[in-house]
Amino acid sequence: MNVNPDLTTDQKHQVLKVFVEFQDVFSDVPNVTTLGEHSIQLTSAKPIRSKAYPLPFALWESVGKELDSMSASWVIEPSTAPYVSPIVVVKKPDGSNRTAFA
Repeated sequence: MNVNPDLTTDQKHQVLKVFVEFQDVFSDVPNVTTLGEHSIQLTSAKPIRSKAYPLPFALWESVGKELDSMSASWVIEPSTAPYVSPIVVVKKPDGSNRTAFA
């Protein structure tokens, strides 16, 4: 289990204690829950359509794999909504890519 190295020893023990006590609700794999619901109040009825950012060809394969993985685990799903938001790829400190939505 990775715990923030900036925490004190006591704080690390507290975090690990919570992980052990509630291990049935913690996972390294993203998933979907039905335990909560929320609604988003919009400030305007006009849909926002942001233009896609250019994606370097070298990233196409890794982004495709990430989107397939997110779709398979229901983190994202197809939509016909009139809103459009581009994806952003950021290099993580370990050299891998983080795919995010702007």
